[in-house]
Amino acid sequence: MPALCKKSINNRRVYNWFVVAVDLSQPSPHLRQLDVHRDLVATADLIELCFASTLDADGREYLRQIRRAAADPAYMRWLPGAYERVTTPLFGYVWEQDHRIVGNLSLIPIHKDGRWIYLIANVAVHPEYRRRGIAYQLTLRALEHIREHRVS
Repeated sequence: MPALCKKSINNRRVYNWFVVAVDLSQPSPHLRQLDVHRDLVATADLIELCFASTLDADGREYLRQIRRAAADPAYMRWLPGAYERVTTPLFGYVWEQDHRIVGNLSLIPIHKDGRWIYLIANVAVHPEYRRRGIAYQLTLRALEHIREHRVS
């Protein structure tokens, strides 16, 4: 599906259409579930890079908490059985390419009105890897995960 990109040049709006071709017939070897034991710091770095200009005090505190969790052995021992039913961004998917995490999508479970729902958050792609369909594939996988777990 084409997308519209708007930018200004010499105070005139210029619209460019671009198309991202994504092959969904085979799962990508780059897409995998977030591994909290090895990915938290890299994920925090990516989120900071992608959202630096819009991070408020709460956003900066959120990143400090992610980094603190990654450095706390007791916290990391507690996680294995709990992290998908805890209201924290410790579950989701990453895109790993060239031996580094260049894409992230967090699934934050929230218990609301007696049922679990997911908030899709922190959809971030490193600037050098944008316009390749990475965020799209991360989002499709997250929606598939939500359907598989019969969660809203």
